[in-house]
Amino acid sequence: MIRYIKNKPIVFKTRNSNNVSKEENINGHLAKSKTYRKRSIKIEYKFYYKLSRKLIIFIAFKLLRQTLSLVKLYLIT
Repeated sequence: MIRYIKNKPIVFKTRNSNNVSKEENINGHLAKSKTYRKRSIKIEYKFYYKLSRKLIIFIAFKLLRQTLSLVKLYLIT
């Protein structure tokens, strides 16, 4: 499940004099490291991942039940 975070900082990639790419936010300050951002996003996703997994299992069982009922009808007729 893809979920966009509203307060995620807008980051621009720029290159300094040594031609090493660095990330800057709108104010020109260096952005926080990628690992820090990944970690904070992971916490956000954890809950939604669990929720989506439950939904998928629920839908799978519903579909299974429908197919079984169709098979029963086919066998009866």
